[in-house]
Amino acid sequence: MSTAMSRTMSGAASTPYHPRSKAALLADARQTAREARGRAAFVRRARVLPVGLPVGATVAVLRYHHRRGQGDSVAEAVMAAGLALLATVTVATGAAHLEWELHRLAYRRRRR
Repeated sequence: MSTAMSRTMSGAASTPYHPRSKAALLADARQTAREARGRAAFVRRARVLPVGLPVGATVAVLRYHHRRGQGDSVAEAVMAAGLALLATVTVATGAAHLEWELHRLAYRRRRR
């Protein structure tokens, strides 16, 4: 057996990361895929489009009907609905950025 191979096998040289279970291996694969696609893609495609926009649209419709029920003009109700949509999508984007950072930190801790 070569010296380099024996050092690697004995752990004297840098020891590669080995997941302890199949679940850990799958979690590492998911995180590696996330990092390969990048933060912007994760935020936009995984969180804001499928979650933030539908929730924001629902909030906007509810806000529009609430404002119209109070007797506000159509322009005021549309403006309130637009602001509700913008605020909801902004919160979803911020939450997705936070989630990305938490996933990244957990991944790095597991890799140590």
